[in-house]
Amino acid sequence: MFRNVSVWKVCASVLVLGSLAGCGAGSGDNASPSPFEGSYSGSFTRNVTITGEPAQQSGTESLTVSQGGSITGIVNNTTLGNNNVAITGTIAASGQLSGSVAYPLATYVLSGTLTKAAGSQLNGPLQVSLNGTNLGTETVTLTKQ
Repeated sequence: MFRNVSVWKVCASVLVLGSLAGCGAGSGDNASPSPFEGSYSGSFTRNVTITGEPAQQSGTESLTVSQGGSITGIVNNTTLGNNNVAITGTIAASGQLSGSVAYPLATYVLSGTLTKAAGSQLNGPLQVSLNGTNLGTETVTLTKQ
């Protein structure tokens, strides 16, 4: 009986040590922070083909990029009168953005690459799509706060 207990203790010790050795592996704790981290606000213009909506739209955006590249924020489309519309998504270190804007009647998908100019401004064209159909482009100019 004691022999089985000793074997059990050795196996348990190996499992515990193996678990401790693996702590943090692959967790991303050592990943570099997003070069886009921070809060931004500014304007957008859209040239879109959406039945029943103006082809040219404009408004403002305020968003926050987390250390990991997650995006959260608010869109105010002054053309449509939609305010405080949620925008969410991610931005990679390369500037590749993938996000969505949840308007009351539909959620539009945004994709494209933003560039960081002079360390404080995000610029770029984004594709706007709905249900896999490209509707046009959105051009953003956002300044770091």
